[in-house]
Amino acid sequence: MLTIEKTRLEASLTARGRTWCTDPSNEDDRYKRSRLRSVLALLAQEGLTAERLARTADNMRRAGEALQATLQDLAEKHLVEHAAGPLKLERSVFRAIPEELRLRLITLMIARVTGSSPRPRLRSLTGLNRMLSGDRPCRLTLAGAVFEAGPEMVCCWKERGRTPPETLVGLKGRGVWDKRYVFSVVGEPDEPAGIPLQLGPLSDAPVSSKEIDWPKGWPKAAFDCAPVVWCGERVLMLHALTALLEPGTSHPEGGITLERLPIHAKLLGNYVDDGDVAEEN
Repeated sequence: MLTIEKTRLEASLTARGRTWCTDPSNEDDRYKRSRLRSVLALLAQEGLTAERLARTADNMRRAGEALQATLQDLAEKHLVEHAAGPLKLERSVFRAIPEELRLRLITLMIARVTGSSPRPRLRSLTGLNRMLSGDRPCRLTLAGAVFEAGPEMVCCWKERGRTPPETLVGLKGRGVWDKRYVFSVVGEPDEPAGIPLQLGPLSDAPVSSKEIDWPKGWPKAAFDCAPVVWCGERVLMLHALTALLEPGTSHPEGGITLERLPIHAKLLGNYVDDGDVAEEN
């Protein structure tokens, strides 16, 4: 609709006997969109018409689709995902990727391990990219994700933080845990003496580090937020930690199924530009 003049739209509605609502905030200079609208006539005098803006937006859409397809391909080829949540890729591969795609890949990794849709500040994102692209070992956090880079690999996992993922008590039926996993309990769970079935992070589970057969090639801290099912002091599902499963496949154990949600490579936005103007809702 950018190429259609407002007067033409209003005339078309009037001719058909239709009315419309006018948003009073459109005339409020406190909003950036209102301030920009007020200078459109001046921009048009310099050749920056609504039609040209529409063509530019279409060009950007095509470029965005190409970047998105490339990002998806990079993720499928190079990201290694553990069934318990963390990701990793070769550091040399990360360095070889063009900068814009590195920024997008970082954002995608954050979204994947946290289950959220992050939009980190560009300054923070470029700083993290600079460290990961270097040669020195480093460990940094951004938007709820931990990035650890060694000589050969870059690992990423969900930050436990002050508030770990919730623990669901009295697990029954089907649902989503921590925006990352779908659980399903078939029939009535075995709950001796009325002790409820629970699903929560490894950091809160009744198991010691010595009892775990830690996956090779991954930092132990990468599994703090890994899903564990337990009943009282008895752990029912822990071996997802040692299983490398394809995203979307199920992991059954005694009537309990835990399934990693599929990776979503399409992001609503890549990052938030740094600036002095406050964002609008």
